[in-house]
Amino acid sequence: MIVSPYSSACYNFKRTVNGEKEKITVIIVPIKIEENGKTAKISWACSMGQECAFLDCRYAHKKPE
Repeated sequence: MIVSPYSSACYNFKRTVNGEKEKITVIIVPIKIEENGKTAKISWACSMGQECAFLDCRYAHKKPE
């Protein structure tokens, strides 16, 4: 198995919870790989996750203040 980062367009990036959505380019990267026999669990992260406030995104870390 080859796992590598990839770039993608994000159409839902928000700098603040009440802000407007923007289209930006992000990098999705593998941050953890757990192997269990013939299966593997891969955890991913977004390069802009720390800056994103889009509440429905699994990678976004900003929360309402």
